[in-house]
Amino acid sequence: MTRIQDLLGGGPGRAVASFLAIVALGISVVVGWKYLDLADCLRDKTTADSKRTSALAGPTDRERAAERALLAPGGDPRVELAETLAAHDAVDRVRRLNPPPAPTGC
Repeated sequence: MTRIQDLLGGGPGRAVASFLAIVALGISVVVGWKYLDLADCLRDKTTADSKRTSALAGPTDRERAAERALLAPGGDPRVELAETLAAHDAVDRVRRLNPPPAPTGC
């Protein structure tokens, strides 16, 4: 028997099977590592997007309410228009302060 066969305790078929099992284990470790990198990347991207969405939620709701009031009958159109423009400015300011996350490779 050869030295490998002595170590593995079997014939050439067992040596080949053991080698393939070790290669498969190595591949699964690499794939698992890449999967964890992807999960971390997606978590970071989702967190950044949720922070931006939270920052925009309030001003956007106020903007929509001002637009509905402007379109509704009654009321002073000049005041409602001023409120709508102020709400638009507020949303624009929040968007400038919270730009969308940069595209990533994940």
